[in-house]
Amino acid sequence: MKKHQVGISTGIGRLHLVSSAAAVAPHVEVSLITGFAPRTDGTTARMLKLTNAGSKLVSRLSPRRPVSLGDCPIYQCTAPEVALSLCSPLSRRCGYAVNERTKRVCWQWFGWNSRRYIKELDVLHVRAGAGQGGLINAAKRQNTKILVDYSIAHPKFADQIAAELGGRDISFSINSRSPFWQLVEEDAQQADLILVNSDFVRETLVDAGFADEKIRTAHLGITETFRGLKTDYAISGPLKLLFTGTFGLRKGADTLVQTIRLLSKQGIDVKLTALGVVSPDVRRMIHEAELPLYHFPGFVSKDELRRHLSQSDMYVFPSNLEGCAQSLKEAMAAGLPVVTTRESGGPVTDSQTGIVCQRNKPRQFADRIAKLLESEDDRKRMGSAASDLIAQEHTWDEYGRSVAHIYEELIHRDA
Repeated sequence: MKKHQVGISTGIGRLHLVSSAAAVAPHVEVSLITGFAPRTDGTTARMLKLTNAGSKLVSRLSPRRPVSLGDCPIYQCTAPEVALSLCSPLSRRCGYAVNERTKRVCWQWFGWNSRRYIKELDVLHVRAGAGQGGLINAAKRQNTKILVDYSIAHPKFADQIAAELGGRDISFSINSRSPFWQLVEEDAQQADLILVNSDFVRETLVDAGFADEKIRTAHLGITETFRGLKTDYAISGPLKLLFTGTFGLRKGADTLVQTIRLLSKQGIDVKLTALGVVSPDVRRMIHEAELPLYHFPGFVSKDELRRHLSQSDMYVFPSNLEGCAQSLKEAMAAGLPVVTTRESGGPVTDSQTGIVCQRNKPRQFADRIAKLLESEDDRKRMGSAASDLIAQEHTWDEYGRSVAHIYEELIHRDA
């Protein structure tokens, strides 16, 4: 039986869709449309490796061609991605409006370039924002079904969060007035179905006016290498809290800093480790808060990340706005007790697979952390339950089967 032909467009940047392509490859004939993705053994890569900076670039881009993709055709739309990379520093200096328009033009250019690679497709699975420039219209003219991949909360929800934070920047410039995010909206409106990665994202889309029956959910996978890393739930010395990702306002850095201050006032010694970029505003906030123990090593290797997950006492992720944070799910897979928000998008059931607090409520975070600190049994019970949940329901194999079923539904819905 002939497999269905599916094209997956990552848009500019990798996001999760390269892994998505590898996951669905056993079920369909898949091709990948992406940005710059040189073969590591190709002429371009060999030339780049002549310099240290070029070698680092090849290494950074290598995940765009994972071995798991096998012989899957990979089509590169290099020019729009390079143009955006070169223009972004200048356009940011010219102000928010210029930067967002520049981003919109480059993404439209990416969609326009992509049209040549969609012949004879049954389904176009496209990252939201990468379908304009005529791509979705061209696909519809040849009766290709459109699945738009929408991986973060709707901009109207972001507007609400920004208002709550007093208009402060919440990173990524997610808002309904952005020319780029209007592209994302146009893609979602034109989709036959919208694919989201969490029930939270689904809720924000429904609240923004999308029909629930137009939305499907598939949970991104977590690799087995994170499974069951946490084995010792006893705590000695300071309470070791771990955060991973960009440590800024959107992800609740201010809430976490205030939480630690409140814990310190209760006589609880806390050491915070944040793995990732720490914004200058947050660094100033930490200095003003006079946190006694903190460690900011930046981004670390996967091996180093796994070491931190195994040795920390709790994972705290007080995010205001996500899609479904993979970093949170990695901590859950490791068996580390997690304390987070509904807006993290994570599959956390309060008091069962972790602790769920209201966003921007440091007092609530502090109280729940202090209570969890008192019970090794609860930490072990929640950590183990979370690890089991991720192992059973959040694997790439399960994701591949779920998305392949959605493709099948799309293809046969009008038959």
